[in-house]
Amino acid sequence: MKGENYMRFDDLIKKAIIEIKNENFLKATEYIHLAMSEDDTSAKPHNLLGIIEEINGNLELANNHYRAAYSLEPTFKASDNNLKRITSFYYVFDLEKIDFGETMQLQVGV
Repeated sequence: MKGENYMRFDDLIKKAIIEIKNENFLKATEYIHLAMSEDDTSAKPHNLLGIIEEINGNLELANNHYRAAYSLEPTFKASDNNLKRITSFYYVFDLEKIDFGETMQLQVGV
């Protein structure tokens, strides 16, 4: 049984994103780890861990998390976008360009 404190995977991811945007990385990491325990095959938790590392200036660790996310779920565009962005020769940190994966990205007639 999962007690009354149980939150679905998507709820944990949403809460983690809110905490990242509020720069509460410790709490965000707690939510991410809980989400990983719910679904260890999803790219979303690794993408979020990559975002935390990128914001903190740890590009090597961010790269590792974005690559892990991509290897788990190659169709998850957020990790692919973040990986391409941070490995670009012209990379400059810009919080506005980070892809949290909050919106469904549909490629229609591109």
